[in-house]
Amino acid sequence: MPFGHIVADQVTRLPPESSSSDPQREAMVATAEFLAKILDTTVKIPGTPFYVGLDPLLGLIPGIGDMIANLIGTVILILAARLRVPQIVIARMSLNLLINGTIGAIPILGDLFSIWFRSHARNAELLRRAAAQPHRET
Repeated sequence: MPFGHIVADQVTRLPPESSSSDPQREAMVATAEFLAKILDTTVKIPGTPFYVGLDPLLGLIPGIGDMIANLIGTVILILAARLRVPQIVIARMSLNLLINGTIGAIPILGDLFSIWFRSHARNAELLRRAAAQPHRET
């Protein structure tokens, strides 16, 4: 039997490295997407194509509103760490939260920025894409 034939048979018997077959991973990604929806696109503004979430609404609370929204948003970051996504993805997610928190601290303008930037939806999308990739070390 040729060597290549044995290797090919062994490869075909290995289980596929699809993360979508793991219900726990799927549940964590779904939780991240749910949080992102609550924080970024919960309510449609009547008469416009825009949606508003809790993030810009909490941002209207002076002093602690943006901090509360970012603390809730870090749950998505924690889920990414638990799913062991590549560290570069976690760094990009952290940068999104930093940008949102920094600019979001500016009264009114920061809340409008949060409506446009949607850092939590960006992070949920980054997490979803990274979790769908086969596991690799970084």
